Amino acid sequence: MKVIEGKNRIFDMSFYRESEDLPRDWQLDESYMNTERLEHHKNDLIAYIIWSDAEPQKQYNVYDKNKEGKVIKRVHFIEGQLVE
Repeated sequence: MKVIEGKNRIFDMSFYRESEDLPRDWQLDESYMNTERLEHHKNDLIAYIIWSDAEPQKQYNVYDKNKEGKVIKRVHFIEGQLVE
């Protein structure tokens, strides 16, 4: 990545479980009549990590979900420390 002096960068990563709707070989599809984006699969999101150059503390959100994708439990960490 190109770093611009005085500008901060934000990084984020999402992890999804494999499912019938989101198989391992899933591909983005933005064709004219069919738009298949990762945002449409929030039910399969199991973890989200975010950090930046300005505040290098990594924050983690881990989700326990049922088969329908409903959040049963959300666990939040900052730099490995559980946050209530």
